[in-house]
Amino acid sequence: MYLNYVIIIFYISLIIFVFQKRSDHNKFHLDYFLAHVCFLFLLPLLYTLIQGFNFDFNETQYMIGGVLHTASLISIMYHVKSTLKGYKVKIRKYHIFLIATLILLNILGYNGIYLIEYETSQDMWYDFVLIDKFSFTNLLVCKLIITLPIVVEFIYIYTKNIKLSLRIKNKKIYNLWIYVYFMIFFISKINTFLLFFDIINIKYVPFSQDLNSVLAITNTFYFIALPSVIYYLPKIKRETIYFLDDNILHGRKINLLFKEEKIFLNPDLNLRKVSLLTGLSENIIRASIKNNFNLNFNDFVNKYRVDYSIKLMSSNYLQTHLISSLGEKSGFKSNQTFYRSFKKLKSNTPAIYYKTIVNSSFK
Repeated sequence: MYLNYVIIIFYISLIIFVFQKRSDHNKFHLDYFLAHVCFLFLLPLLYTLIQGFNFDFNETQYMIGGVLHTASLISIMYHVKSTLKGYKVKIRKYHIFLIATLILLNILGYNGIYLIEYETSQDMWYDFVLIDKFSFTNLLVCKLIITLPIVVEFIYIYTKNIKLSLRIKNKKIYNLWIYVYFMIFFISKINTFLLFFDIINIKYVPFSQDLNSVLAITNTFYFIALPSVIYYLPKIKRETIYFLDDNILHGRKINLLFKEEKIFLNPDLNLRKVSLLTGLSENIIRASIKNNFNLNFNDFVNKYRVDYSIKLMSSNYLQTHLISSLGEKSGFKSNQTFYRSFKKLKSNTPAIYYKTIVNSSFK
């Protein structure tokens, strides 16, 4: 009980500290970390309220805890991905769907529709007495079904992006931190299932219960010392963690943002929005685009839009749509701007350019 109070105070202090360090230059990744900490903060708060008011721990509380933990896992994944890429990564609908699925599976279990019917012989989950053991083991399975693909995706995203990251300097530190977390996660899941599905020999049960507690505490606090967070602590040499950004790295970061996130499809895109996504000032963005691509900001954006419209032409888009819809589909606010930009960059109108694509496809 008292440990929960200590954890709650610690999380509040951490939220305040990170929020004070938050700025336009770093919120593209720190906002996801703040979300992660807030979700974790709600976990001990929930359990403290259950114990403080002498509530019975039931499947509803465990469901809420499972959803909060899953949301925290997704948030830290986005924090790491945004840190590696150097810009704010958009939240995918797929992850919202996973959380909704977890809630649905838990609701079905609450109404007696289980994925698995197994009554564990364990009576306690940490400090809580298990009331409905069938429901509890079903909830364990439901949570594994949802969190396992998230962790697998996390591993894939990390291994793919750490090699290409233009931001992280000391990749050995980051690799150590992330892969140790994955190891802790899998050991924790395996131990939990061995314990609650009665696979462990009875004499090893106390050890397994203690191991579960240690892993839970370690898992809860592990990402607090993530390199991209301790970066903001006093007396930390920043150049040991991140590359000191220069003009070439800025240009690559901006180009990667446009290429992978396709932000140019937003007709209201402007310098300010790119600045918020990358943490770079508007002047730096202008200079980087000019020096790296020899274009001004508007021409840089329109080049991506025009190239996208050509991809649509090549993918038979115009067989079912009018050519006048290309501009809007590619992120332009008006057809006039689309036609003007297309002719400026390709020296032809969209219609004439499309004919060259059609003619070349028959040759």
